[in-house]
Amino acid sequence: MSTRWREGEVLVVLDDVRDYQDLESYLPPAESRFKLLITTRRQWLGESFEQLNLEVLSEAASLELLVSFVGEARIDREINEAKQLCGDLGYLPLGLELVGRYLKRKQDLSLAQTQCT
Repeated sequence: MSTRWREGEVLVVLDDVRDYQDLESYLPPAESRFKLLITTRRQWLGESFEQLNLEVLSEAASLELLVSFVGEARIDREINEAKQLCGDLGYLPLGLELVGRYLKRKQDLSLAQTQCT
């Protein structure tokens, strides 16, 4: 990596890391200009890393995020389905954003049609 960026600080993002051993050889030295952000669902990082635990959204916050993409009227018409959708997506912001953006483009698709079976 260091041959591509010769100056300044660089943020390296490793998303959804499942096994520390898989990424260990890619880690920059501790006192490097490369800063590392790792996302994972596992609790194995140890003392070498500063850990920030993030919780999922509440149901109310999830609905609010969904409303920001598809509009309040649409959510109000199918509030039970909207709540179910938020739960199906695990109250995770990224999932809600992706589905919200999709629903915004697909105005004829009801929230009920998106439910897991």
